Amino acid sequence: DNAVYGDKTYCYASRISHTPNGSPFGDVMTSLSLGMNDEYEAVEHFTKIVRVSPSLDLAGKKYDYKETIVTNVEGEDKDINFMGYTVNFAQMDGSELDKLLRALLFDIEFPDANTINYSYHQNNGKQTLDAPINIEGNKITIAMSQKVPTLKDVVFYAFQSVNGNRLHLCMDKTAFVNFHTNMQAKLMEATNEQFDIANADAVDAIYNTINSAVQAIKVNFVMEKAKK
Repeated sequence: DNAVYGDKTYCYASRISHTPNGSPFGDVMTSLSLGMNDEYEAVEHFTKIVRVSPSLDLAGKKYDYKETIVTNVEGEDKDINFMGYTVNFAQMDGSELDKLLRALLFDIEFPDANTINYSYHQNNGKQTLDAPINIEGNKITIAMSQKVPTLKDVVFYAFQSVNGNRLHLCMDKTAFVNFHTNMQAKLMEATNEQFDIANADAVDAIYNTINSAVQAIKVNFVMEKAKK
């Protein structure tokens, strides 16, 4: 491409290179462009795009929680009970959520192609949420309501490393709220004799509390393949 500045014509050069398996998540496409800055000096611009696999290989794999990445959390400035902790989402950041989930020793197991187990450990106990799953490319739908009708279905996107050693679970607000409604309901079932997980109003009360406290959030759960 050519561009005219005053009485001079400048050429914009670009080159695209492809590196198969150039990252842990797949191929890397690199675009290098040579352009001009405001002083008419040559400058280089790099853009890298990672092409991830459009399908997931999950059957028989188990992943341990590693960390949480939160990109834009917004919430109401109030304290709520969240997974046994007092949390204010208006003041929450990724490091706080990371500490909370790390304390719960969270893991996920895919025993076969059609089921998933969420597990977390607290007070030397273990709670598991198991449910059928539907995978469409990188989209995963966890049909929690098929096992416990009061629980919420969870829809998110997952991305897996080429060697299967790492898994990213990417959730928007809806998935985040539904996921933790289920987790908190199971936690309360285990620790509160007065709580009835079969009571839709009781589970909806948990959902409404979390949903009203979280106005916006983008979450990436980073999981690593469990060591045998």
